[in-house]
Amino acid sequence: ALKSAYIRQRETEDPDFEYTESHDDPVLEKMMVRDLSDFSAIEGLLAFYLHRQMKRAGKPDDRNMLLIAEERLDQASSADAGAPTLAGIRTRLNLARVLIEKGDRTNFEPLLERIQEETFEFHAIPERFEYFRIRGDVAAMDGRFDEALRHLNSANALLVEFPFILPLVAERIHPLFE
Repeated sequence: ALKSAYIRQRETEDPDFEYTESHDDPVLEKMMVRDLSDFSAIEGLLAFYLHRQMKRAGKPDDRNMLLIAEERLDQASSADAGAPTLAGIRTRLNLARVLIEKGDRTNFEPLLERIQEETFEFHAIPERFEYFRIRGDVAAMDGRFDEALRHLNSANALLVEFPFILPLVAERIHPLFE
C-alpha cells in the first residue's frame, strides 16, 4: 500500500515518473521507518496518559505503563538519529515528561540538553517554549524556585518575542502561573 501510494504521489508530481528500486526503495524504507516511529510515539503517549488517568482516579500506580511509554517513545525518538526532525523533538519532549514521572534524572538531563540544542538549531519556538516549561517544572519540583522562575521567564520571553505561538501553547500556559 505504501509503495503504490508513493508511486501515485510521484506520478502526480511528475507524469513521466518510473519507479526504480535502486533509487526509490531507500525512500520507501525511510517512509516506513517514519510511519513506524509515529505509531510507536502514539503507543507511548497512550501508555503515559493511561498511567496518568489511573493515577488521577486513585487506582494503584501501574509502573508498567510508564515503562511501556518510555520504551515506545525512546524507539520513536531514535528514528531521526543523525537528522533531527520536529516530530523527533516533540517525541523527545514527551519522553522527557515520562522520565520526570518515573523520577529518572540520569537519562533526563542528557535528553533535555539534546532538546535544547535541537530547538535552538531548528528555531522550533513552540518546542523551545515547552523545553523551558519542563525545565521550570523540574526546578520547582526540586525546590529550586529561583531557577524555575528563570526558566519560566524565558518561556514568557518567547511569547513576547513571538506572539504568533500564543494560540499554539495557550492551553499549557495556565499551569505556569499556579
